[in-house]
Amino acid sequence: MAAAAVYGAFVYLMLPAEVTTLGDDFGYYKSIVETIQHGRPWTDSWLEPWAASLSILSALAFKLTGSFHAATYGL
Repeated sequence: MAAAAVYGAFVYLMLPAEVTTLGDDFGYYKSIVETIQHGRPWTDSWLEPWAASLSILSALAFKLTGSFHAATYGL
């Protein structure tokens, strides 16, 4: 378990400092932002229904940390 946490921290530290969009990430980010804005689960129609759980977890991470970077990359 500790090895997985160390590896996860290593991967996290290797990511760019700013949130970048690659491929189809735009729908994922839009779902997170809209969940935060609406105050309830909200998914981009392109990703429904698969993004609901990640949008909720990411929005909660954002509320706890105040960091969109942590809410996306950290999750």
